Amino acid sequence: MNMTIPVNVPRPVKLRIEDFEVLDRAGAFADFKKVELIEGMIVGMSAEFRLHTFVKSQLMYRLQAALEAAGSRFCAVVEPTLALPPYNLPEPDVAVVNAPMERDYFRIEHVALVIEVSDSTLANDLGAKLALYARHGIPEYWVIDLAEKIVHQFWIASVEGFCERRSIPLDGALPVATMPDLEIDGTRLV
Repeated sequence: MNMTIPVNVPRPVKLRIEDFEVLDRAGAFADFKKVELIEGMIVGMSAEFRLHTFVKSQLMYRLQAALEAAGSRFCAVVEPTLALPPYNLPEPDVAVVNAPMERDYFRIEHVALVIEVSDSTLANDLGAKLALYARHGIPEYWVIDLAEKIVHQFWIASVEGFCERRSIPLDGALPVATMPDLEIDGTRLV
């Protein structure tokens, strides 16, 4: 049965990835440092403080060094755009990926680990983004809580959320749950 929605009833419109791309190419986001498409909504991101930038860079560097030392085919990247169709193009702070170099977004099958560094976005990173990444099957998700100096780790994704989780202090070894041969040193990260 088709239901007709009256024209005079306001309702939000969810943008798809394709809609977002059209707006982006037209320069609609030129006044923003960075934007993401989350659940069909355009989300403008704030400028980063130095601590956030430093931690993000160190995470990428330490992960890349550990991946190379392990002989892994994966690499660490900063601020990748992840295509989670049809309504999501998040840009996490760091990700561990394995994908060919092409002019395209990273897709779920390329991603092993997604990391958000949180200094002012903890509620969102442990709320909406946690649910988004679990629902789309991200294998492992970390939230680096800069205020508490803790890494919240989540893995084994399902549509209901992540099945496994732990919190580890940022003062020693940070093992990657889904890549058993991989860990980084969290000492002096913050």
